[in-house]
Amino acid sequence: MRLALFNDYQLGVVQNDRIIDVSAAIADLQDHAPQVRMQRLITQWATRQPQIAALLAGQRGFAFDEVTFCAPLPRPGQLVCLAGNYLEPQKPERGLFNAFLKSPNSLIGHGGTVELAPAEATVFHFEPELALVIGKAASRIKAEEAM
Repeated sequence: MRLALFNDYQLGVVQNDRIIDVSAAIADLQDHAPQVRMQRLITQWATRQPQIAALLAGQRGFAFDEVTFCAPLPRPGQLVCLAGNYLEPQKPERGLFNAFLKSPNSLIGHGGTVELAPAEATVFHFEPELALVIGKAASRIKAEEAM
């Protein structure tokens, strides 16, 4: 199950090319900030997941272009990034492991616009990112249970 926050931090489940609003499953958490709602959802997943699954039945949801995605975890405790975790074509040897922190305020939602400061640069190098949210310890998880 792929979760997302959209529009005014509504909870949704992404299915194929649509997002289905399942905010009713966490209605008791609506008075909390989006960060707290997501943290509680993660820690209470075993009891909340069946409620979310029940809300999916028969719902069509929204196309991606009908919603605005928010950051998946609005204020994470920390963002640990790795430099040199990819290979440059002209320099195939892997460099030293180099980790650095980024500001938790630097997140945007899927499809959001990154605004660059004015610069005389003419070439910008893209860099794909992978994010993981870990809620509890796990091992030997079957592939069909992983997402």
